[in-house]
Amino acid sequence: MKTAVYPPVDESAILAADDAMWDQFAAQRKASAAALPALDDATLAAMDADPFGDGPLPKPKKAKKAYDPGTAGAITRIGPGLYVVSSWRNPQAAPYQVNLGAYEGHGSCTCPDFEKRHKGNGTACKHLTQAKEEASRVCLIKALSLPLERLEAQAQREDLRPEIHAAVEKALRVRVVTQRGYARV
Repeated sequence: MKTAVYPPVDESAILAADDAMWDQFAAQRKASAAALPALDDATLAAMDADPFGDGPLPKPKKAKKAYDPGTAGAITRIGPGLYVVSSWRNPQAAPYQVNLGAYEGHGSCTCPDFEKRHKGNGTACKHLTQAKEEASRVCLIKALSLPLERLEAQAQREDLRPEIHAAVEKALRVRVVTQRGYARV
């Protein structure tokens, strides 16, 4: 194997060239700094306050608090299709009355959200949704307590309200799955 032989290097020549290059760079810097106008203290302070010259910085916006829907309030049945639901965010406030049969079965509520956003368009506020869920839960509990023969008879009826019919169907599915004549809750 051949070994490459290089001629000796004069390091002092390399260092001298490097020093000359840095001296030239320093001279150029000094010349460009002399060409700039002298800045007084007021100009420097203005540049510090507005470094890009685009005017004062806008004030940062305050972060909006996230909407807190609250937690489900107490619900009480006061009649067929009528419930009283307490406010979700302020339990000390007057409760809202929910009527599940109003507006062609879509229901109504006396809360401000329903009055402003949902009245007459078929959508529901959280109080109305809570009352519908409570009504469905009560219907399911009653349907699960019925004997199997009576449940099958109720399932054949066509004049049942939709939530009752759904509860009967669900109770029948539970009975078919268990195959024991009683429901597991």
